Amino acid sequence: MGKGLKDKDPKYQVHKKYYKDVVPSCADVLILENVPEYDMQAVVAHELGPSWSCLAMVIDPRCFGFGTSRARHYALCWRRDRIKLDVNFPLMKTVEALKARPMMVAKDYFWRKLPQPTLTPSVAF
Repeated sequence: MGKGLKDKDPKYQVHKKYYKDVVPSCADVLILENVPEYDMQAVVAHELGPSWSCLAMVIDPRCFGFGTSRARHYALCWRRDRIKLDVNFPLMKTVEALKARPMMVAKDYFWRKLPQPTLTPSVAF
């Protein structure tokens, strides 16, 4: 967790409780999100055991054309005994296909000169 403590951090107990008590009682599929340093696959394997599979990747929002560079770690986890993946539908290739490169910068959207305002300050406010 924070400051590189990982599962030694006291706050990790919240994660342990979630994986131990909440997930088995109500979920067959999980979509998780966390910081890039959080090892999703290792945590899911350790906390939920071999009956769960996990696909995880760090995604930088800039790959999707967003102007922020705060990468996040996303994971899709599922119970092997209840969910079967279609081998003809490669999930990671689908995610990679969503990546886009922005073709215009912000200034390209403001190409027109706006007319001078016709309202007096007293009318406008």
